[in-house]
Amino acid sequence: MSALVSYTVARCSRAQVWVAPWLAFVVGVLLFDASSGRAPDALALNAVVLLFVAAWLTLTTLGSQAAEQSAVLAAAVGGARRERLGTLAAAVVGSVALTPVSFVVAWFSSRDPVHPASPAHGITATLAVCAVLAHVVASVCGVVVAGALSRPLVASRTASLLLLLLVAVLLVVVPQAPVSVAVERTGHPGATGVAVLAGVACAVVGVGGALAWWTAGLAARRR
Repeated sequence: MSALVSYTVARCSRAQVWVAPWLAFVVGVLLFDASSGRAPDALALNAVVLLFVAAWLTLTTLGSQAAEQSAVLAAAVGGARRERLGTLAAAVVGSVALTPVSFVVAWFSSRDPVHPASPAHGITATLAVCAVLAHVVASVCGVVVAGALSRPLVASRTASLLLLLLVAVLLVVVPQAPVSVAVERTGHPGATGVAVLAGVACAVVGVGGALAWWTAGLAARRR
């Protein structure tokens, strides 16, 4: 699987498949962070932006090959389910790779020359851990949801995009949803928040992996 993920990452990088989502993330965090004023708020908002960008990046990754090429790759790696799982794992890598950009933009947009290490303007170790976990949660959620709502599982592209937007918004606004919890804990970092976010991240990775496995099997049968 690691070879498949590495191949997909390299292919998408060479073909510049991820350029548009990555640029959208940079523009999005620049716009949101400019008005945040605090590092915790900026990083929390960046996780929300990453959720939507991860979903977009997943759709572009899944659609980056012709059907014939996907079939050849699936035959080479041991089946269509394995090929789709490798593509989704590569999308997670491409999404999580934006985390350093998020930190840099948040630091520059919130730093205070007079009090650079204050809780409001500095990025403490606790905040950094919370933010990394929040970005992982947002990335995995965006990738898994996009994988479950893309072709061939949802035939209509319009219906796929509408459902994807609806689910992504619910993940942010519903109080106990994973991304909502990640955003809240990152905006108010603390030792308890780290423990909660670690549990949420583990649950998201576990449940997300199981859901990706199931939907990948369905997609393989519908090809």
